[in-house]
Amino acid sequence: MVNNIYMPDKFVRKELDRLVNGLIMEKKSPGVAYSVFGPNGMLLSRGLGIADETDANLSVDSVFRIASMSKSFTAASILKLDSEGMLSIHDPVAKTIPEYKGAVQYGDDAMPVTIAMLLSMSSGMATDDPWADRQESISRERLRAIIDGGLRFVFRPGDGFEYSNAGFAILGEIVNRITGKPVMEYVKKNFLEPLGLEHTGYDYRKLGKNRATGFSWYRNGWKAEPFTQPGAFSSIGGVLSTVSDMAKWGIWLESAFSSENGECDSILPKRYRRMMQTGHVAIPPTIRSGSSRGRLCMTDSSAIASYGYGLFVEHDPVYGDICYHPGGYPGFGSVMCWHKDSGLGVIVLANGRYAPANVIGMRMLRVILADASAVGRTITPWKETLDAKSLILKALERLANSSEDDLESACKTVFSVLRPYYSENIEMDADLEYRADLLADALRQSGPVKIDGNGRVLVEKTSIQTEACVSWTVRCERLPLFCTVRMNPLAKPEIETIDFKVESKYPISDVLETSMTTQIAE
Repeated sequence: MVNNIYMPDKFVRKELDRLVNGLIMEKKSPGVAYSVFGPNGMLLSRGLGIADETDANLSVDSVFRIASMSKSFTAASILKLDSEGMLSIHDPVAKTIPEYKGAVQYGDDAMPVTIAMLLSMSSGMATDDPWADRQESISRERLRAIIDGGLRFVFRPGDGFEYSNAGFAILGEIVNRITGKPVMEYVKKNFLEPLGLEHTGYDYRKLGKNRATGFSWYRNGWKAEPFTQPGAFSSIGGVLSTVSDMAKWGIWLESAFSSENGECDSILPKRYRRMMQTGHVAIPPTIRSGSSRGRLCMTDSSAIASYGYGLFVEHDPVYGDICYHPGGYPGFGSVMCWHKDSGLGVIVLANGRYAPANVIGMRMLRVILADASAVGRTITPWKETLDAKSLILKALERLANSSEDDLESACKTVFSVLRPYYSENIEMDADLEYRADLLADALRQSGPVKIDGNGRVLVEKTSIQTEACVSWTVRCERLPLFCTVRMNPLAKPEIETIDFKVESKYPISDVLETSMTTQIAE
């Protein structure tokens, strides 16, 4: 976590400006606005470059098309209807839209496409970005004709991730059919007005004159793209907004992870906002060697990423989970991203066609997180987990002064004194005498356990996997002894796994690794 009063200093601000200016200098966008926010509000905002055809300077109050960031508003609308009992996200889409035929090419073998599949991009409908970006203003009648005509799928529903704009257009139609109102009106009444997003909406004609014109680079200059009017595809990318309004939106979404009660929780309960920011479908990296299914992914990355409901979730090995959504549209590029645990986030809005704002925004966020010394979620183990660790360390103290002659006897004692705390699988999986033999073999590699002046085992490092599982390293004479304890899920947890392992610094061909691991039988 970070201090709530964190503020980027002048060096950080200079680095953020440098990153943003890169988009302008490389002719990715004529102008960019950005904001940095924390859990208590916006920390800074900047506007750089050109706003429109008159070469007016872009400001932090300029209104941009936010493109696919709009999907978060559509997802929130569907989840609000679920929270009010108006629908269930686990319902088949055809329950609300009978003409939706699902993956008909797979016949009776295909699962029905559910609303949740559309929310999580797991319906299997083919990716459709360039086509869908030009459909915003179509009528509901045209959308119904598209649905009725059938859609093509690249895999069976529920089998994986495939980004689908058409899926979110259908979600917008579901909102309309359930409420009798277009998704644009529903979002305005239920989210924009209650949250005070005064400069956000779907119709550019109603958002004043301080609009950033969208541009595309053709040959040797920028060409203005025409604004499009709201229509049946607005639910995929039709929102226009400012960096300050989008910071408010990000702060509210992220506040779902706070233990404090929020005055805006009635708009959409925290548990639903957390559902938006929880990965539901994995996004695998490129499979260079192919696969048994013969499908390759478009992303060439080793990042652990997934799609929630209207938001991406990426796990950073240093900082933990980062939630985000990029946007790309004819004339615009954008991203909103924030760190789940600290609440620090960045908004970047650019008025260049498909400007890679997401790349710059994620770099900016990591600059902020490094400066703020942010860390991932702090896990507090169960009391019983920590008690089990203490019991094991106490038992290992018996091994400090054991000679080779009585090593096996001492190891048997270690497991015997822990016996009252075992779950029933421990002795079913391996009897205590066998466990003692394996521990003795490990200690012959590592050497005697080291203790401090108070007779306590020297622990060099502790790693917390979950509330129920803790690992630590014990210093020994030659090599470290790695220890792990895992508790079962009962109301009064018991030890279900004990693991002692010696990992040599030499190749396994030179020194045989000894490992004793007990797992629950599957």
